[in-house]
Amino acid sequence: MDATCYEGEMRYPTDTKLLWKGIEKAYGIMCGLSEKMNQHRPRTKHPDGWKANLAYRKQCRYMNGQTRKIT
Repeated sequence: MDATCYEGEMRYPTDTKLLWKGIEKAYGIMCGLSEKMNQHRPRTKHPDGWKANLAYRKQCRYMNGQTRKIT
């Protein structure tokens, strides 16, 4: 076995990422089911949530100099 490793940027699952991933999955299922049943999608606040999530993610971005690499 080879035990070498290399540096790489890892994505850590934070609470907000996991929550948003769940919302996206639920919304996709809801859209798929409503399409199969030939019914209108129920009204949701998904677009508003998407905008709020995007604004939050933009606040949390780091510049290349601020990113720490695990060695």
